[in-house]
Amino acid sequence: MKISLQGRFKSLTSFEWDNIPQFVVITGPNGSGKTQLIELIYESITYQKTTNKEPTWRLSITGENYAFNEVVYLSGRMGGS
Repeated sequence: MKISLQGRFKSLTSFEWDNIPQFVVITGPNGSGKTQLIELIYESITYQKTTNKEPTWRLSITGENYAFNEVVYLSGRMGGS
């Protein structure tokens, strides 16, 4: 699979990530863009279904196909009480 971004999404700027394996663990320090990458992928799949606006960025995902109803983005907080 290959992901490439043209333009800017939040703090992410144009990039290309090639030869992505089927299972990926994304790690990094706070503020490095892990959540923004997940949001970018989610937004690219669902954006045109939820708004009439054109995005200022373009994300290309090749090598895999995803339908609008196959994508779920969960946001929450983990940890102790």
